[in-house]
Amino acid sequence: MNGKRFSLRFNFDNTEDRRAWEYLEQGGAAVKNAAIIQAINFKHDYANLVNLIQKTIHDALTAELPNIRTEPAMNAEPGNESIVEEFLALF
Repeated sequence: MNGKRFSLRFNFDNTEDRRAWEYLEQGGAAVKNAAIIQAINFKHDYANLVNLIQKTIHDALTAELPNIRTEPAMNAEPGNESIVEEFLALF
């Protein structure tokens, strides 16, 4: 096998660490490796998916609503942003 070794430490005072350890202890070494690799890949793929969704929504909104003002409205209280600006900032 051509691979790299990685050491992982669990803190049993931490509930999440203990839960992960207990899950991994249900299987052998191959199951442990597969579970950790799947978790890492899922986290990475999920973050990429979230970024793609945010970019798609942002691009669609800015293309469809190019003339909407994003600076604070004239009658807004000082320091408050416009609703559109707050909404677009989410993306």
